[in-house]
Amino acid sequence: MEPARGRGMRPLRLFCLPHAGGSAQLYRRWAAGAPPGLELAPLELAGRGVRLGEPFYLGIREAAEDLLGEVLERREEGRFALFGHSMGALIAYELAVLLQRAGGPQPEAAFLSAKDAPQVERREAPIHGLPEEQFIERIRRLGGCPDELFEQPELLRLFLPVLRADFRLVETYRHQDAPLLETPGVVMGGRADGTLSGSWVEWQRWFAAPCRLELFEGGHFYAQERHPELLRRIADILGLAPERGGAALAPLASGAGGGRLGLGGIGEGRNSR
Repeated sequence: MEPARGRGMRPLRLFCLPHAGGSAQLYRRWAAGAPPGLELAPLELAGRGVRLGEPFYLGIREAAEDLLGEVLERREEGRFALFGHSMGALIAYELAVLLQRAGGPQPEAAFLSAKDAPQVERREAPIHGLPEEQFIERIRRLGGCPDELFEQPELLRLFLPVLRADFRLVETYRHQDAPLLETPGVVMGGRADGTLSGSWVEWQRWFAAPCRLELFEGGHFYAQERHPELLRRIADILGLAPERGGAALAPLASGAGGGRLGLGGIGEGRNSR
């Protein structure tokens, strides 16, 4: 692996997990613009991309267990962290639980984006079992898919099984009690995200230390619209900004420059101002 750009050291590897219907390809497009010292490592889920044809997962935990081996193998190469958006946030959380149980090197942080905490019940009815036309309309209203997709019925029908399978994962997910995570938690989201049923603070329940909250302008898919800013913020939190000289997780440890989630209230990071 090449040393971090201009740093003379290995980059920190950020394992990335996609939203429902997404694939590793999304993060590969982001990779060229990653800040110095940060290497994106997209994790491909079964049933899409290079794993097209493999059976879909039956649960979020199954997805995490499937990906655990790859993370265990690649974590030995140096520092690493987890990032998951929406559905990917649940998988990232479950991966962090499995990694803690496995022992050995742990993530520098778990970045959990645009998703309710595991124990929060959805306020909207499930959609994964809707008839095709109704399902398509709900997906269109949620956003995140290019308009061109809905103008090409044959392509859309190829994509629908992935979407249904992923929404089934999210809508049938039931959290299992787990020890508090020692990995630092960073909860991220769009200030105008209307898909959430609970409060960001609910994530604090599953972390031993105060979580950090980082809000960005935008809605549920803020990360697609603002990914350069998102990656810069992740690098800064991980201590990869040049002026930090590699001081890992200084903001998380001290709370400087960002906000904390606490059971008494929410503190917001600099992007929310």
